[in-house]
Amino acid sequence: MAIRHNMRESFSMSVDFQIPGRKVTAPEMGRISFLSNFTKRRFSDRPLLTIHSGGRKIELSAARDVWPSESEGYVFESVDFLIPYATFKEMTKEKNIKMALDRDEFDLPGWISGQLNNLVGMVGN
Repeated sequence: MAIRHNMRESFSMSVDFQIPGRKVTAPEMGRISFLSNFTKRRFSDRPLLTIHSGGRKIELSAARDVWPSESEGYVFESVDFLIPYATFKEMTKEKNIKMALDRDEFDLPGWISGQLNNLVGMVGN
């Protein structure tokens, strides 16, 4: 899901879930991944993701180190954050979700909030 995008630079987010065992059950954890492709470094070595949703403040540390790759003056980076599924499910019920990744603050567009809520509906309870 693109959060910011122009012809040369992009910043996007994706979400997936970890399901224990071989039977499809409610996930234990969700993974929120961010990808950026900018002309200068965007993330710190161990970024912090802060989520403001429904009066709650959720702080998540990176699940692994940032993976940077540089080519032709652009820096492509990827970073993941793990969040308990129950917390993620509650967060998606809100219409207004604000996030801060390091010092960069942004509101999730309404269509992304809707997509996240739809994703929870497809996974189950």
